[in-house]
Parts: sequence; C-alpha cells; structure tokens
Amino acid sequence: MILRPCKSPRPLTAAASVAAYELRDAIRDMTLKDLERFICPSSGSSIGVLVQVQFDEDNAYKGVKFEISAKPEKIHADSFHCYVSIMQGYWRTEHQLVEAAEDFWLNREANLRTDLFGRELVAMTTEELAAVSPYHSKLHSGFHAKDLNDALLAALSNRERAAREDDSNHKKITAREELKPTQKFLADEAKDAIAWWESLTESDRTHLPAYDYRAIGYEARAIFTYRDFMEQKQERLKQKGADLAFMNSTLPQKTGCSSGAKVAA
Repeated sequence: MILRPCKSPRPLTAAASVAAYELRDAIRDMTLKDLERFICPSSGSSIGVLVQVQFDEDNAYKGVKFEISAKPEKIHADSFHCYVSIMQGYWRTEHQLVEAAEDFWLNREANLRTDLFGRELVAMTTEELAAVSPYHSKLHSGFHAKDLNDALLAALSNRERAAREDDSNHKKITAREELKPTQKFLADEAKDAIAWWESLTESDRTHLPAYDYRAIGYEARAIFTYRDFMEQKQERLKQKGADLAFMNSTLPQKTGCSSGAKVAA
C-alpha cells in the first residue's frame, strides 16, 4: 500500500484514443514521400508521434497535443515520442498510443513522488520487493483505485531496486527517516477510510467496486474503495460545474476534438 496515487490518467488516455482516429485520417491523406521522414528507422510500417502534455502549477492535467513527427533530438520533460503501426488497423494504433501515454503518466508520477517523498519502498524486505512485478498490467477502461495503485507500485519498485544496487546503511537510515511523514499521511487516510466504510449501509456498498478483503485485507479494501468513491465524487462535481457553465452560457458552444492531432511541420 502506498500513498494515494496520482490523479487518474483517464483524461490523457481518452485523448489518445481520439487522436488515434485523427492520426490515421491524417496519414491516409499523405503520400509515401510525405510519410518517409516520419517512418521508424527499424520498422517501415510504423510512424512517429510526438505527444506534448500540459500540466498546471499543481501538476494537474490541462491538455495534450499529438503530432506526426520524427523523433526530435531533445524531448521536453512533459512530452514523449513513440511509434505506432499504420498497417494493422486502427485498434493497433490506438492500443500503442494509449499504452505509451499510460507509461509516460506513470513514469512521470514516479519521478515526482521520488522527489517529494523519497524512497517510498525502502522499508520493504528483499523478499517483499521481489514479489512486486517490475511490469504493470495495462489499465483497462474501467480500472479502479487498486489497479492504479499496483501500476504505480511497479514503477516505484524499479526505482527502489536501482537504489539498492548502491546502498549503504547510512543511505537506508536516511531514506527511512525521510519516509516518516508519508507513513503518518497513510495512517490518517486509513483511519478516515475505515470510519467512512463502516458508516455505509449494505445498499451503499453495492454501488462501489467489490474488492475481496480476504485477498487484500480489511484496511486495504476500505482505503481503495474510499479512493474510488472520492474520484467518483470529484468527477460528479466537475460534470455538474460543466453543466452549469453550459446552461449559463449565451454563446454557441464550439465542438471539435481537443487532442490537437496534426502533422508536424
């Protein structure tokens, strides 16, 4: 169990799904000569895509732009480049683009958390760390809090393994001391989550993800379900705000894809 993971990557992966359609359409309108400079050097059936993600000062997702592009020499910290197939149908393009977006999101979050919290897994024994897979299962469309927790845990475990390759007793002690505040935050969240869970009726619980407490423990079930509930609540409030803004607006609403997929100049 780690502290509440990053905000959901759903907005970015949803934008990637939309952009896959736009990119495929853009590719169809290009000649082979036009495409040549964007083709993957090791695969003539894959095209490069540069993805530039925008975050605000609080690291909250703001938007994203997708461009057909050769791999640039330098890539901004909030950008990534990947290759997508153009010969295996739309579903393959979408899968590869969504997968790359998800990996970017998790790696970025792992880096931010390392800077903020230090080594979150330093207290794990060698056996416990070995039990954490270095690879995360791709998040399905209806993923829940535990899925996001486990995916981020895989990214953090790789950083902890790397840190232990050159680890002295002094470094371990220092890392454990730096982790104490986060342990208190997690304990406080567990206390709130259990109190919230125990206040629910059986009817309330039927509308929430059904975690098997026998597999993950009573406390973990309460925490994960609490996180799911809070995300649902935030989404409802966001939607309500969007609905009110629409109702109060006197101007016609512009429609269109927000992914910004285009061909790089």
